Amino acid sequence: MKWYNLVFFHIFKRYYKNGNYKNDIPWLTVSVIISLSTYFYITNILRLFLLITQHTLHIDKLLFILFGFIFCILNYIWFVGNKRYLQIYADFKIKYANDRLTDILSWVYIIIGFLSSGAIALLKLKLG
Repeated sequence: MKWYNLVFFHIFKRYYKNGNYKNDIPWLTVSVIISLSTYFYITNILRLFLLITQHTLHIDKLLFILFGFIFCILNYIWFVGNKRYLQIYADFKIKYANDRLTDILSWVYIIIGFLSSGAIALLKLKLG
């Protein structure tokens, strides 16, 4: 889970700004961003597997939405429970605050997670 916390740290530090944030709730914003990105990874890996093996999975779309909602709540509890976001921030601040590589990789993780849905939809459309 260290990598997941590290991704959280890099995204969180952009919103938190050492406590000088305005008009935002950084821990809520970041936990939702990471939750949705990771949710897209999970569902799109499943969709890609089904597309490659040419299986159909008869799961109601509402169930996927419910899974995403529950996943976001669990992530929120993970990061916000007992103000864990501050502990993560303090733990990683000294070692990774100026680490450009992990910062870039964290943002790439988030961006690819969101873009993967479109990529899978295009692939499914192309393969019919």
